[in-house]
Amino acid sequence: MSNRQNEEKAPKLVDLKAAYINLKSCGVGDEVTVCLCDALAVNQCVTDIDLSGNNITDVAGDALAAMLLRNRYLKYLNLSKNHLTDLSIRSIAASLRSNAALCVLSFAGNPFGDIGVGELGRALQYNTALQELVLQDCHLTFEGAVTLSEHLRFNKSIIYLSLPFHLGYRLIAEIQKIIRRNWAREERIPSRVVEFTKARKRQIDKLELCRKAWKPTPPPEPCFRLPSSRSQWTDSVLGTTMTYLHLLDKKRKT
Repeated sequence: MSNRQNEEKAPKLVDLKAAYINLKSCGVGDEVTVCLCDALAVNQCVTDIDLSGNNITDVAGDALAAMLLRNRYLKYLNLSKNHLTDLSIRSIAASLRSNAALCVLSFAGNPFGDIGVGELGRALQYNTALQELVLQDCHLTFEGAVTLSEHLRFNKSIIYLSLPFHLGYRLIAEIQKIIRRNWAREERIPSRVVEFTKARKRQIDKLELCRKAWKPTPPPEPCFRLPSSRSQWTDSVLGTTMTYLHLLDKKRKT
């Protein structure tokens, strides 16, 4: 059997002709990530790739940045639960300035802080394609989030932003208020919000149907009704007394 036939029968880890590549928690590492980025830089088929949980470090940061700089077809990139620091985020943010294809980017669970988020914020001032950015469980402080909110005022594409809960409800609500301006600008609402709204509406409709179907049971008739006024009460007592006296008089005569 020839080497070519052996290669055709050998299983492929990644099919670069597929639209979606799922390498979640596969232990890919830096070396394979660099090779994958080199291939994706000129690839025109893959639109979604999940590289979460693969122990990717700053060694592959420049390769990821170079891929985003050259690739014009990738729409979704998940880099969550890796080990990318501010150094890698700075390179990736520089590529995002001119990237006009990527719509969803997740950095959740990576150990970068205010410096990396600041670079992302500056990149978002020029980026016009990115719609969803996930920064959950990153080392972001209150001051870094305030700086990010100032940069977001100049962004016109972000419609969904996930932030760490420790920043506090008031700051997160203020940032979400800034983002909602982009919803009305192009009359679009993020899919997560649409799904939540539909689920909430279904719940309300179900409760409304239950309310309409419920028929309250009327209270039982009381065996003795009190008179509604004092005069009726007096007449009732007097009438009962006269009836009792009449019965006594009738019994005495007999």
